Amino acid sequence: MSLIEAPSIFYGSSIKKGSVSLKFYITGTLAAELRDTKRNGELVQVSGTYNAATNDGKVGGVVLYNEGFFALTGAWSINGNFTDKYVGDTQSSPKWTDFGVGAFDATAQGAVTASAFVVDFEGVNYVPTVTMMAHAPKGMMNNSTNPTFLKKGQELVSVTSSYDFKEFDEAEIKILEHSPYIDPTGSFTKQTYISKIGIYDENKNLIAIAKLANPVRKTEERDYTFKMKLDF
Repeated sequence: MSLIEAPSIFYGSSIKKGSVSLKFYITGTLAAELRDTKRNGELVQVSGTYNAATNDGKVGGVVLYNEGFFALTGAWSINGNFTDKYVGDTQSSPKWTDFGVGAFDATAQGAVTASAFVVDFEGVNYVPTVTMMAHAPKGMMNNSTNPTFLKKGQELVSVTSSYDFKEFDEAEIKILEHSPYIDPTGSFTKQTYISKIGIYDENKNLIAIAKLANPVRKTEERDYTFKMKLDF
């Protein structure tokens, strides 16, 4: 039996079922191929240039999807008209148990000059994801702590004493209506621009900030729901 390991860094959580392919090349020509056509771990020979009618359909080994191992047990000759030094210096016909020989596996072998091996597979990686919704209802989210939210040139005086603290409550808010002019005039309507969304834990601690690619204009008549995904 030949045992081949694929490190998990190449496939993630597991090897994708139905994606495994082991190819045995001789003198540059594909001699035989194993695939997990049944998606149950069995590696079935699906093509071969030698005695295909007899060998195709045979199970040449198994794949352990979660562990990343390929156990090859096929002992039939892949090409009876070719020999190579797969074990020691003795010439022998290629078999599936010879797949990958010479890959620093501590097995004594001669100079394998005309055989090549290819392993193809796809990986499956499970990424935990949390989906969160942030709501901006109508008539709310109409205030901002951004200094540019207030009309410039005002004298903002706060009242402080030993008993209380009171901010200036008559500050004028800048008109943010769309206009080709720098300081438009007209009726005032409350509106803000949402550019960031804070994410808090159960103890009201800020743990993350989601930034919008483009700020969203929020008026009194509009309500928004923002959908956010966090990958761990």
